[in-house]
This record gives sequence, structure tokens and C-alpha cells, in this order.
Amino acid sequence: MKSWNDAKKKLEQDFLAPSLRGRVSYFMTRYTHAHDEAGRVAVRVDGREVLQGYDMDWWRNSTELREEALRRFPEIAGLQSPEERWDRVFDAAVDLGCITTGAFFDAFDTFENQSIEESLNGKNGLVRLFAVLDRRVGKRRLRTLWDEGWSREPDWLFPFLCLRLEAEGVRVSSVSAPAVPAGAGDAETVRKQYRTTEKLTRRISLHEKYSTNKQGFGAWIAAHYDFPAGARVLELGCGTGSAWRGQEALIRRCSELWLTDLSPAMVAAAREALGEAPPLRYAVADIQALPFPEASFDTVIANMMLYHVPDLQKGLSEVRRVLKPGGRFCAATYGKHGIVEALCRILVPLGLRDETDKRFTLQNGGAILGNYFPEVRRFDYPDSLRVTDAEDLIDYLLSLPSMETARALPREALREQLTAAMADGVLELPKEYGLFLAG
Repeated sequence: MKSWNDAKKKLEQDFLAPSLRGRVSYFMTRYTHAHDEAGRVAVRVDGREVLQGYDMDWWRNSTELREEALRRFPEIAGLQSPEERWDRVFDAAVDLGCITTGAFFDAFDTFENQSIEESLNGKNGLVRLFAVLDRRVGKRRLRTLWDEGWSREPDWLFPFLCLRLEAEGVRVSSVSAPAVPAGAGDAETVRKQYRTTEKLTRRISLHEKYSTNKQGFGAWIAAHYDFPAGARVLELGCGTGSAWRGQEALIRRCSELWLTDLSPAMVAAAREALGEAPPLRYAVADIQALPFPEASFDTVIANMMLYHVPDLQKGLSEVRRVLKPGGRFCAATYGKHGIVEALCRILVPLGLRDETDKRFTLQNGGAILGNYFPEVRRFDYPDSLRVTDAEDLIDYLLSLPSMETARALPREALREQLTAAMADGVLELPKEYGLFLAG
């Protein structure tokens, strides 16, 4: 096996595209006091970890990962050689977000000893990651990869193609890639991919600064949780993990608390904020294809995220699959008559449109969940905003993914319209948030 320094040097200097040098780096460490010197590996972009893996995650979950790999890739069971079957299971585990130091070295060895085209079209996600960042892949080939719909799976891999496209200045059309949101290859969307934490923090900050209900939405939600002692809990869309700060007593009731998100950057932020002490566990996961066996969890949580799910029917079916019989599902969301609706009324003269995704709201969420759970209860959170600085509201608006029309408007025009709507220096806005408990 090559040394880590040798692999790191080759990946960052010999193979990495010049446009990404200084931006992309690789990290690995081993914990000498851990069992078998377990290690940790990460890929960093602009100094932030956007992909990481821990040897302990494989050791703890190898049986579950093997079962999930066989469920998602049934052809593995038909392979004649036990060695070949395990190789495919390891590859599948990487795609499911379980990346070990051994998997990293194996992927590098494969990558170094085959052609770039073999690496781009291989079955191992890490090998494809190394390949798409490689200097030998030119702009024309990058555009072709996009047009061919290259590597929408695993979910953590696609942002690296977007990163490379942005770094090379390659603009692509979304017409040939309908599975990806419009503009996913342009520079603005790549910035969204890697600054999501900042935008989310900006939105949270507005609520913390100006909300009239000082309990806080996160604390209010947590007060509705009722975990049995020793519960296995799964949170989908954990974001930065801020909702768990100050909830140590609740966390201690869990035997395992899995914090997951579709975004590797969010998972990294949550891990950094909350640490790695048991019962906390972390994984990159898609609600539409959860990497857990049936009946795994006493409680599943999906707060402020179901309206983002492309196939909500598939996502909720997966929630039911991983919930134990008698388990509880918790889903917070917004209503149709909250902040954005009020702001759009104020900004009508500027042509602002409310394009908020309303596929799962307080108004329709109960009926949707009723198709999957025999009992659904709704709880409303009483709150409003009293905003004294229009700049904070503008930052909030521009951070919302649905506010494309706002981003096209001059900031001065937004400021003038919002300031004019204030009374005695205060703009009062309604908030409509709540929680569904289903089981």
C-alpha cells in the first residue's frame, strides 16, 4: 500500500486540474489508540470538508450496509466469486456514503492503474471523483459528461462535476439534463452547493433576531419529541445541527441518533458543531433511498425539508419502511400565509412573485401524511417578526432558493420599498410554522 503522503501528493499535484489546485485538498488521519488504528478521511473544497468517511462507520454498520447494498443492487447476489461479491459491496457502501481509509486507498490504486476513461465510467464513486477532477479531462469532455447525465448517483458525487465545470468556466444547459435543477452547472448554482450553510445560517439569524416568540421554533419542536429510553432516532435534513444545541437531555435518551442530510457540507457542519460522542452518528442520506434496513428506528424526523423532496411519495414510503411498528414520524413545515406571502404583497410594485414550493405545507401536509399513517396531529407555533433593519430582510429574501425574481431586482429598490412599509421603524410580518406528529 502506498503511503498517504505519496497518494496525497499525486492527487493534489500530479493529477488535479490546475484550475482546482489550492482549492481541493485531501485529508487523512489514523487514531493510534483506536481499535486497529481506525482512521478518518476527507475531501476539502476551499478549506471546508464536503465529503468525509470514518472506518468506525463501516465496522459498526457492515451488516446493515451489506443488506442495503444487496437490496439496491440485487445483481451482487448473483456473482460467483465471494471476493467479487465483497468488492461490489464495498463499492456500494462508498456510494451509500460509507467511505473508509481502506476504500480510499483502494480507489486511488484503481484510479492510478487504469485509463482516465475507465475511471470516469467505473463503478466506484471515489474513482469517478478522482477522475472528474483530473487534469486530463478537458472542457469538451466535461460538457459531454454533463450532456450524458454523468453520475447522478451517488448523490455526493455530482457537486464535484459542478465544481469542475465552474472552475473551468464551462457553461452548460440544463435542457439535456432534466434530472438536475435548471442551471445546476453554472457558477451561481455551484456557489449555492458550497455556501448552503451560510444561506441557512442567514435565514436562522433573522428568526433569532426578530421573532416575538422567544422560546424558539427549534426548542418548541423538541418539546414535542417523546423518545423512549434507548430510542434509535433518525433525522433527515439535519442541516447544521443547530436544532440539537442545548438538547443534551434529549440526546442522552437515544441509543443512536443519526443526523443525516443530502448535502455533505451540512453533515460536516453538524459534526463540527455537535461532535462525535455517542449516541451521535452521521451520514449523507437521501430520503428517497435511505441506507437503513426496515424497522430500524423508533422515531424519524424530517423538519423543514419535505417540500424539497422531488418524489415525496417515494420519500414517505422510505420513512415508513425504516420506522419500527408503532414508531413516530415528526415533520415540521411552513404554511402558505407566512413571511414570504406578506413580503410579496409589500413588493408587488417591483413585480416580486411568490414562488415558494408548496408541495408540503401546514395546509396540505396532514392529508398527505394521512396516506401513510393512521393518526396525524397538527400543532401550530404562534409567532411573528418585528424587523427593524431592512437589510436583514433583503439578505433573508436573497437567500431563499425560490426568490429568483428578487435576485434580479436592484437592492436599493428592495430597500426603499421595505423601508416605506415600516411603521415607526418596525415592519411586522406574520409567521406560519407548525409540526405534524404521525404514527
